[in-house]
Amino acid sequence: MIYIVKNYNVTETNIVNTKNPKFINRVVDKIFVINLKKDVLRKNYIIVLMQKYKINFTLITVEKINIELYQKISINADITIEESGCLVSHLWCLNNIIKNKHKNAIIFEDDIIFHKQFHSLFKRIYNPTYDFLLLGVCDFSFANINKSNVNNNLYIPHKTSINVYGAHANYYSLKGAKKMFDLKIKNPSFFDSDYHSMFQYFINTSFICCPNLVVSDISTTNLSHTYPFFSIYEKNYYDKCFVNFKFNDYNFIYLDIIHKNKDIQVLENDTFETYMTKIIYYTFYDREKELNVKNRLALDFFTIDDIKHIQNI
Repeated sequence: MIYIVKNYNVTETNIVNTKNPKFINRVVDKIFVINLKKDVLRKNYIIVLMQKYKINFTLITVEKINIELYQKISINADITIEESGCLVSHLWCLNNIIKNKHKNAIIFEDDIIFHKQFHSLFKRIYNPTYDFLLLGVCDFSFANINKSNVNNNLYIPHKTSINVYGAHANYYSLKGAKKMFDLKIKNPSFFDSDYHSMFQYFINTSFICCPNLVVSDISTTNLSHTYPFFSIYEKNYYDKCFVNFKFNDYNFIYLDIIHKNKDIQVLENDTFETYMTKIIYYTFYDREKELNVKNRLALDFFTIDDIKHIQNI
């Protein structure tokens, strides 16, 4: 497994969005964003997003793993080929942290959506003694159990919590990276299937951030873990993982809607709002659903030029 990780085909691209680094770039040695090579839309989105937040980062572009690699990984693991790709991508980043002895790092995935107050929240929460932080999480025990454990915007999930996921935004110290790498090399599995081991090992230095500094776009995924709009799965997610989730606390955008309507031209007089209104209409053909989705969007954050860059027009 270590051989596979070290020889995994990855393209690194360092992207500098500001010469005056934000707090996050001053205190975190390395920030990775993982992107599947075929998903150009997400790559374009993440470049736009990080530019708008003025975050310097390294784009990790990965190939879909081939069947031979998958067979080696899945010999002793109940894991899909897509989940195997996710696992090896994260392990490659962890190995890079360890090899280069970065004091700390963050690994993002390319479907992230930042809190509007991301920078101030991160500055408030950051502590150089922490070993593992979930900057965002899909904690299906939050509403029933873990909400009462929140203290100073952090909490440790109760050991009885089930389905605590969140590979989309992970912070590691060097010790944390070594521990996670060791856990997953010894027991290959869906990457965020057993975060409890990290919380149990780093008893006083591992936490989940609340509110989530980062959420993910659950409407679409490359891992077949999708929660379709207005489905019972989406409702279950927001009811269990949050308490009174507020979309407008985050700079929401739905890439799948943009992708499905890529043939709809951006007109000369279009704004971000008029264009999104148009493609939402062609997606749902239902007035109530259209308004619901539109009200989730960050209409004052993204621009029509951002749409053009995301679509690479």
